[in-house]
Amino acid sequence: MKIGLFQSECTGKIKDKIEIIKDKIEKCKSEKTDLLIISPFIIENYHNKFFDNILENEKNKFLKEIARLSDGIIIGISFSEEIYLISKDKILKGKNYINYELNGSRFSFFTSLSEKIEKNDVLVNLDISPYHWKKLEEDYKNASELSKNSKSNFIHISPFGFYEGKIYEGKSFILNKEGECLKLMKDFDEDFFITDLKGNGIKPVFSEKYESIFNALKCGIKYFFSHSIFNNAIVGLSGGIDSSLVLTLAVHSLGKDNVFPIFLPSVFTSTQSRKDAFIVSERLGLKLKEIPIDRIFNTSRETLIPLFGQKPFDITEENMQARIRGYLLMAYANKMKGIVLATGNKSEIAMGYCTLYGDTVGGIAPIGDLLKKDVYGLAKWINDNISEIFNESLLLKPPSAELRREQKDEDDIPPYKILDSVLEMIFEGFTYDEILKKGIKKEILEDIIKRIRLSEFKRRQLPISLKVYRNNFCNIKIPFESEV
Repeated sequence: MKIGLFQSECTGKIKDKIEIIKDKIEKCKSEKTDLLIISPFIIENYHNKFFDNILENEKNKFLKEIARLSDGIIIGISFSEEIYLISKDKILKGKNYINYELNGSRFSFFTSLSEKIEKNDVLVNLDISPYHWKKLEEDYKNASELSKNSKSNFIHISPFGFYEGKIYEGKSFILNKEGECLKLMKDFDEDFFITDLKGNGIKPVFSEKYESIFNALKCGIKYFFSHSIFNNAIVGLSGGIDSSLVLTLAVHSLGKDNVFPIFLPSVFTSTQSRKDAFIVSERLGLKLKEIPIDRIFNTSRETLIPLFGQKPFDITEENMQARIRGYLLMAYANKMKGIVLATGNKSEIAMGYCTLYGDTVGGIAPIGDLLKKDVYGLAKWINDNISEIFNESLLLKPPSAELRREQKDEDDIPPYKILDSVLEMIFEGFTYDEILKKGIKKEILEDIIKRIRLSEFKRRQLPISLKVYRNNFCNIKIPFESEV
């Protein structure tokens, strides 16, 4: 028996998929393949009768056309949790699970390893779960154990791409009945392979943490743009590590001709930040445009004197600077038919250490699921493995929003080393008492919890963050009135 595997993009217009699949069906016919398994389409209902009806009609047209094209080949596919086995004469449908017999071999098709799986000859996981950086190795380990215990071949077929903030990795794999790897397909890309489920096992190679995250974020940015009306990415470059990393990811995802950095200094911007911004841009092959914001800022302050009187400089004026920058970035994006990439990280987002309609403007937040320590970790990995983009100053200077004289982030929020440790434990499911037992002072923990709660209203308005961890702010929704 021969089986074709087509690792396809997770989303896209259903009608556009038909020509791509038609080509794979023809290849399967030429190889006398019995079964073609296509990675799942990640499509969720709109929860609106009008749009759901359009989606259902498109899906039914697609299934009928694939059945017409199949011509002797059985085609397995899923739309999220709905599994379909398609032949010229029949379309079988099941939710999450289907058993099927083909040429004397018994198949189990399922969308999750949590399903109760029968010990059939071939187990097929039509994987619909999104990427997190540990997922592939975890899936492989679980599949290998299941394969060995059930003496079954195992096919794990996963899509690649981006959908609703979630990234999909691909990297489908095939195991023999001893749980050994026969084939490991490409990550974050289309792939096609025909197998007879025979052969000796090979040792699979998995990416290390920051290599995996780097490739995942590139995939998310690339496919966000490919499914949008925008071609160009606009990045407000501050001379800090966060915006420098976002700019680097954008260039590697979209190419330097589609990325436009802008430096928007104020009287509080340090000479070193200006120098660092130009160094990073030059190393990426980009021309950095500089527009000082002091004139707009001063005019805005004068305009507000009838309202503010002689009240002293405080967070109001700090936020005004951020919002002036956001306004200029959005104007430039409109003119360039582009979209702004937000540059906030997970640590800042957790604390609400950001300005609504200021540094939070943008369509997506590429590093919104990276703690501050991950920002540095990924930057150092890029320096060591791709190209030396981040100069020593960027990696060593204390982080600062530079919205007032001598400002440092750690004057306003807990030190990142402590903050990231606490946030990591919160997202991993530690209890309050367990975190205290790790040596975190009660007053610091209480302060962090209070800040998370009070900044929930901001997170509800932020751009989509690209998810690279299993647990993130998608898993936590805090009511505004909550007393956590």
